[in-house]
Amino acid sequence: MAAIDAEKAQFRKTVRRILDTFGHLNMMEWSSEIAERVFSLPEYKEAKTIFTFVGMDQEVDTRRIIQRAIAEGKRVAVPKTFGKGIMVPCEISGLHDLIPGRYGIPEPQDDSSRVSLGEGDLILVPCLACDLEGMRIGHGAGYYDRLLAGSRAFKAILCFDALVVDGIPYDELDVRSEMVVTETRVVRVVKGGNA
Repeated sequence: MAAIDAEKAQFRKTVRRILDTFGHLNMMEWSSEIAERVFSLPEYKEAKTIFTFVGMDQEVDTRRIIQRAIAEGKRVAVPKTFGKGIMVPCEISGLHDLIPGRYGIPEPQDDSSRVSLGEGDLILVPCLACDLEGMRIGHGAGYYDRLLAGSRAFKAILCFDALVVDGIPYDELDVRSEMVVTETRVVRVVKGGNA
């Protein structure tokens, strides 16, 4: 396990160096193109509930997806963190419901309603990088893998195309997604589950 952790840590450093070369305007344009691809998905159109991250810094910006899903009458939940490694999906009615949370990431207020992932039709998953097998590497805290492990909802990773790579290092705790969405393509992977 220590070897894979070291490999992941080195991989994260490499990806962060690549991210530093992206311009903010490029990432905003790519995020908009990713949003359009999400809106065209049958899984999005049929979803009554969407669980999504709130994109920060060098992640895909999901605010447009959040706003449109709410405007279309979908139930939208975003992560709220509690203690070390605990993340819970909580419902929001708009971006105005978000406040700075742990690590400065916008999250729902304390009185927000919790949403069971069993209710979620579509989960949009963040990453630093991913592969076309539905594996991702995140920031390393394991929040998403713990949360997603018990979910049967459809999982789609949102990733900038330049960060789709071959062979993401993973272990038995990492959760596979069923789809990868970038600004240039939508790739369905073999039926997901745990790695």
